[in-house]
Order: sequence, then structure tokens, then C-alpha cells
Amino acid sequence: MRRAGLEVGPNGSILSSNDKDNFLPVATLDAVKKALQYL
Repeated sequence: MRRAGLEVGPNGSILSSNDKDNFLPVATLDAVKKALQYL
């Protein structure tokens, strides 16, 4: 998920990230997939 270069921080906030794009937890990936379905 390197599309927008976003990363979710420990407190759930979305942080801008250019190099840690592959450090997303599975729960976040599920949330992103669900969010993309509404776009």
C-alpha cells in the first residue's frame, strides 16, 4: 500500500510516510480496503 504514502501511528492518527510504506498492520489494511470501496 504505497499509493498515498500514508502510515497510521500508534494512536491511530495517519502520518505521512515515504519510506515506511510497508509497515502497516493487517487491521489498518482492512480499514483501508473498506474505505476504498466507498470511493
